[in-house]
Amino acid sequence: MRELAGHPEAWAAGEQVVAVANTRANAHLKRIEQVKKFCLPGEEWGPESDELTPSWKLCRREIHLKYGQILDGLYTL
Repeated sequence: MRELAGHPEAWAAGEQVVAVANTRANAHLKRIEQVKKFCLPGEEWGPESDELTPSWKLCRREIHLKYGQILDGLYTL
């Protein structure tokens, strides 16, 4: 999974999704609410990796602990 996250084609696909989102879904959102940056984590999330509960809900505290610096970087210009 880590190799895929760093692969140029994966990033290109992510950029394409963001571009489509900006023209469709984000068209109804304020500029500040629109997707501008994204990140591809290098590991798959699941209940066994602590990012998701056994019922597949997000564990926000765990995500913040593991990815806080990355998330902060997404919100800086």
